[in-house]
Amino acid sequence: MAVRSAQEIDLAPFIDHALLHPAATTDHVIQVCEEADRFRFATVCVYPVHVRQAVELLNGKSPKVCTGDRISNRGNHARRQAL
Repeated sequence: MAVRSAQEIDLAPFIDHALLHPAATTDHVIQVCEEADRFRFATVCVYPVHVRQAVELLNGKSPKVCTGDRISNRGNHARRQAL
């Protein structure tokens, strides 16, 4: 079995790009969605209030949108749901 170098492994499809700051704005959502599309990340994870906007921005693009029903800003793990 051939060993691949770090330069040959594309990790982007395994990355969840998260915007979980409580003061996130619609402009932040646009930026994160553009980054996720440009770098081909697997998902964009946003607060439920931003899901509709993220879904519209990523419609027809590779990244999916995920959110959580227990997202907090206290460092607790969120239960995620891919949309």
